[in-house]
Amino acid sequence: MSPIKICIADWNLFYWFIAIIGLTAYLFFLKSLYHLRKTATLLDNESYSDIINHLKKSGTCFCVTGIIYSFVIIFLWAYLAIETGLVEIGFDMDLIPPLFLIIIGIIFRKTSSLNFKSH
Repeated sequence: MSPIKICIADWNLFYWFIAIIGLTAYLFFLKSLYHLRKTATLLDNESYSDIINHLKKSGTCFCVTGIIYSFVIIFLWAYLAIETGLVEIGFDMDLIPPLFLIIIGIIFRKTSSLNFKSH
């Protein structure tokens, strides 16, 4: 999606809704990075349950971020199609970042469910 260039004074309720949802996705992304940082600091200690817990939380937050981001892109596409009356479908890479975040989240969640043997 190309960025929507509308003065903030001209935003309607839909644009404010999208901005709030986008901010929520951003906060989930920051939370997932926080849990990854906690995981990295716990690697020195041998607290496997804490590491697994933070990996699971990070994976969940990455998945939620990707899903919210996908919905924002779809809602914007649908709104612009309704507003302009034109349905434009073309080749773009807009859905690649949310899909990547969802895949990373699934990998972290799956990793947290593996049983590691300690030596």
